[in-house]
Amino acid sequence: MRVSLSLRFSLVLCGLLVSAPFLNPHHSYPLLTFYTEWLAFAIGLAALAAIATAPSGAAVPIPGLCVGLFLLTALLVLQAALGQVAYPLRSATGALYAIWASLLAMLGVWLRSELGEAAVSRALQWWIAAAGFLAAASGFVQYYHVPLPGVGVYIAAQPTNWMFGTVGQPNNFADYLGCAVISVAFLHARNALSLLPALLIALPLAAGMALSGSRGPWGYVVIPFAFLAINLRIGVSGQVFRQRFPTRPCRRPMFLRGRRHRQSIPALGDRRNDRGNTRRDADHAALCGRQRRGQPPVPILDILGAHRQGKSQHRQRSPDSTAI
Repeated sequence: MRVSLSLRFSLVLCGLLVSAPFLNPHHSYPLLTFYTEWLAFAIGLAALAAIATAPSGAAVPIPGLCVGLFLLTALLVLQAALGQVAYPLRSATGALYAIWASLLAMLGVWLRSELGEAAVSRALQWWIAAAGFLAAASGFVQYYHVPLPGVGVYIAAQPTNWMFGTVGQPNNFADYLGCAVISVAFLHARNALSLLPALLIALPLAAGMALSGSRGPWGYVVIPFAFLAINLRIGVSGQVFRQRFPTRPCRRPMFLRGRRHRQSIPALGDRRNDRGNTRRDADHAALCGRQRRGQPPVPILDILGAHRQGKSQHRQRSPDSTAI
């Protein structure tokens, strides 16, 4: 399938959206993330504009996440309108952020529907991993005052002994490096990055997280490995259980075998026995399937009742047939 130029351009802009704002070295007080957020807003608007120029005639899907974000926006606006908040501008800012997040969610779902989830996720993970590596390198330049050719020494705005690189804030810096570590692990798991390059990229990322002084972002590393250990533990336990308690072959119940033996020689021209055997075979197959899936077996009375009900209905449809 040939991908249009607008889709490629939108995917590239999404890659810049998750990487370029964190490589912006210009920060100033009182809001250190002011230029970063405006750069992300401009890139995001350009990426959203690609939806209108795309040749695809399919409707833009709205994910379920947007419903919750829209409800949060309505709640913030309602609280500000009723005067229940001390600073209404904070509620307005939160509402704008919620609307922006919902628009980006719609953009991501649209790209997934057009290009596929695997292609979009792999491209974005490459952008995050590369930008995280560059941000970590800038952190070492800032932390150890390494002179750059033609630029000189990188002077940071915060007089602290923490590493924050081009992000300008230690917690945000560590958060982004944690996302980059997960991106590297994702690429290695998808065989897009071999083990040695993955380790060489993850080492400065982990060192930057440690020198940032932030402890919360280590959850990005601990939680996935904890889930991995739990999954492996569950898989090994299930395998040991299956080895100790193997599945036994399902045998035909005695009442079904006896009834089939008594009706094994049907009368000439009578089709009731064949239909009854077919119905009993289907009941037996359903019973074996429920036992293999670990579900409780159907009570015998239910099977016999359904069989008798079927026989009575058959007699009502063909009263002139010959009995055994």
